[in-house]
Formats: sequence, structure tokens, C-alpha cells
Amino acid sequence: MSRSGGTAVTPGSIFKKTWRLKNSGTCTWSGYTLVFDSGESMSPTIDPIGTVAPGQEVDVSVSFTAPTAPGDYKSYWRLRNSSGVLLPVLGGWLGKGFFVFIKIGSSGYDFYTGHPPQHGSAAQQSNLWRTRYRCKWFRDI
Repeated sequence: MSRSGGTAVTPGSIFKKTWRLKNSGTCTWSGYTLVFDSGESMSPTIDPIGTVAPGQEVDVSVSFTAPTAPGDYKSYWRLRNSSGVLLPVLGGWLGKGFFVFIKIGSSGYDFYTGHPPQHGSAAQQSNLWRTRYRCKWFRDI
């Protein structure tokens, strides 16, 4: 289900990352959204999250535009409820979120083929990357 991190992506290309989240709490999610937390935002377009009942899984997606400069890039994300509370994520990064990690290769010349190097195949870049996390919202009383 999960593609390993650090996948090579073509500079400036648009790619989509999908995470599978499970509502392991007791309340129905309604009006929940993904929010950027830290790292490189990479011009995100966030798909809306529908209503998710307890025990139900949902795929949440963000489309990104890859940076043009060579390097390693991570974009960290969180789940926020309709009251603005950021939710913990069981099994997530530091127990609170999730991320996408990509690599943009350096520009250079491939002396074997006589062409610029390829930074990931079209299949890799158009593929829907998926990761599974379970989310539960804990409320202080």
C-alpha cells in the first residue's frame, strides 16, 4: 500500500500523494481538513475530506508541484477538525502527522544515452502514492 519515501520526481512536475486514514475514534468526522504543518509546502492543492464514520477509512490527497532546484524535500501535514483542533495520528510522524518525501536530482548529462537524466519514470510520477495511518481525536475533559 505504501511507496517508499524519497522517490525521484521530475523538477517542476505535478504529482499527487494520497494517505489512507482510519477514524479509530468514536465521533464521526465532518468538516475535517488536511493542513500544512512544516517543511516545503510545494504549492499544494488539497482534496476535500468527506464525512467519515468511526471505524471507516478514507483516502485523503494533496497535489503538489515539485520544486525545480535539486535536493531532498519533505512536506509535513496534519488533520484538523471543524473546531480547529489538530488531531493526533496513531502511527504517524511523531504521533501527530504524516509527510511526503521526494528527491529532485541534479541536472547533468548522461554520456551513455546523450540525453539529460530522467528523474523518475512517468509511471512513478503519475502513480497515486498511498500511506496508511489511523487517526483518533482525544479531547481533554
